Amino acid sequence: MEESLALTATKGAYSVIFATFLQESIGHMIPWLVVAFCAILCDLVVGISKSLLMGEEVRFSSACRRTMGKTISYFMFVIMVAVIDVAAHGGGIIDRWACLAVCLVEFSSICSKQMHSSR
Repeated sequence: MEESLALTATKGAYSVIFATFLQESIGHMIPWLVVAFCAILCDLVVGISKSLLMGEEVRFSSACRRTMGKTISYFMFVIMVAVIDVAAHGGGIIDRWACLAVCLVEFSSICSKQMHSSR
């Protein structure tokens, strides 16, 4: 009886701690997820415009599939980094650099599409 009471109390304490940690992590993630999503949408728009300028067929399904795959990869990366930052008490420094890395990758993708479409 005493063991089950101690186990229940321990589970309850861990649940509260985990819920607080998760809430803080999600609060940290939202701005970075919005920034990453905006970068992905810019890449999608530039990719579609490049295809249209080059006279290529634009297939909505393949464009969405690539964009969804990219979105999931980047979102998981941002979520992982935000959780690490909260756990390490980084104060948002790790978040900013990770989001900057995502934006840099997308910016380089946009620039390469612009250079290829101008030829």
